[in-house]
Amino acid sequence: MVEPLKIELGEWLPDLPVNMNPGAVLAKNCLPLAKSYRDFPSLSAFSNALALACKGSFWARASNEVVYNFAGDGDSLYSLTGLTTWSDVSRAAGYSTSFWDFVQFNDRVIATDGGGSDLQYYDMGTSSIFADLPGDPPKCKTLAVVRDFVVGGNWLHGSDIEPGGVFWSGFNNSELWTPSLATQANRLYSRGAGGQVQRIVPGSVGLILREGSILPMSYVGPPTVFKLDEAIVNHGTEAPRSVCWTRDYVFYYSTEGFMQLNRKTFELTPIGAGKINNWFTGQAASDDILNMIGAVDRSRGLVFFAFRTSSASANYNRILCYNYLFARWAYAEIETQYIGEFSSAGANLDTLDAVLGSGGIDINSIPVDTDAYAGGSLSFLAFDSNNEACTFDGAALVAEVDTAEFGVPGKRALLSGVRPIIEGVPSLIEGATVTRNITATNANVGTFRTMNDIGVIDFHDNARYHRIRLRVTGGFNHIQRVECTLKVRGSR
Repeated sequence: MVEPLKIELGEWLPDLPVNMNPGAVLAKNCLPLAKSYRDFPSLSAFSNALALACKGSFWARASNEVVYNFAGDGDSLYSLTGLTTWSDVSRAAGYSTSFWDFVQFNDRVIATDGGGSDLQYYDMGTSSIFADLPGDPPKCKTLAVVRDFVVGGNWLHGSDIEPGGVFWSGFNNSELWTPSLATQANRLYSRGAGGQVQRIVPGSVGLILREGSILPMSYVGPPTVFKLDEAIVNHGTEAPRSVCWTRDYVFYYSTEGFMQLNRKTFELTPIGAGKINNWFTGQAASDDILNMIGAVDRSRGLVFFAFRTSSASANYNRILCYNYLFARWAYAEIETQYIGEFSSAGANLDTLDAVLGSGGIDINSIPVDTDAYAGGSLSFLAFDSNNEACTFDGAALVAEVDTAEFGVPGKRALLSGVRPIIEGVPSLIEGATVTRNITATNANVGTFRTMNDIGVIDFHDNARYHRIRLRVTGGFNHIQRVECTLKVRGSR
């Protein structure tokens, strides 16, 4: 009996040639795992709509353990009340912004609209609306908390404009901004040729990412307060919202492609080189790459980058997914306005009516396993094209994954049947052959056929080079490999 070939669905490597590619050349609408792929859920809306497209969101836990969620659109700020309702909590004058950046400082949430307005603050448990932050702070493009200081980058203060510098508050006081040795508030002007400050990564040591350099921001005490060194030069990011981070790593898009930076050693790893960088630049709208969004799903060890394939599109329509635990990629075709981290306040018997609506539990229902009502659990959030907040708890997207190209060296071979090895209970499993006889020609994608009752997809394809494209509808846990038998049919 002929032993079947076992062809693993390897790492997605679209930048490598198809022939002799050790991985997959297609991994769409799925999430990358250590040795397989799993389903990518669609969006499930749980809130009312913002007035305009979402430009940023943020969650914070107050000292009394109460969770707050905030969001902002082009001219308003909102707080999530009753688990499902965005309520306008803007200052009276309103705003005009292309993106919001938020930080938590003790029980205070501070926000910037990118430098067009004064910094905004909201004291959790006390405030009813956002208001201008006291203390004459600068306007700034981005915010972070470094040790016991609020730090603003790419700042404007009075007649001083400093795109490449940073400005920080007094020690443990977000309302002291006048430079002073007593309070330790101060500012630093541009250093080196690194260009504009794009994003500041918070922590006990901050990381300032500029267009052309990366600077650690280390506390040394008065009179200097903070020491800044250009640890990495001639390298940075022009896509400020691509910057996202975990405890150990910072991820972002640079002129050299997608990068991972170790926050302790400053070691740079080009995570997209030879894998997906070329695919990305071929897919993304070239004049809109700088507006892509990066976000980390820490609970699953995943990094997502949302981007547009056309700059004319109002929303992002692709999401790249990187599993940083196993260094594997995949992508999804899904439309979003914004992606980011989320933590729900949680539902109980007293708040359930707000979720179910006027019909109550006898008429209405909710997806009880959704992260939107889990209560305090770390989750992942998106806003859809209707300006509604969503979790990734919807029906699984239709996944498509290719095997590597295979065949009999120097011979044509007949492929008569394929057994997909898939764990879970999807509603439909299909497959198509992708074949060619000469590597200098385009491959032919055959008709998709359904898996039969004994777990085999029947084919009758005679070619020199074969791939199998699996298409899986409905949820699944793993797409792992295919098993098939080839029969030699000669060399012509």
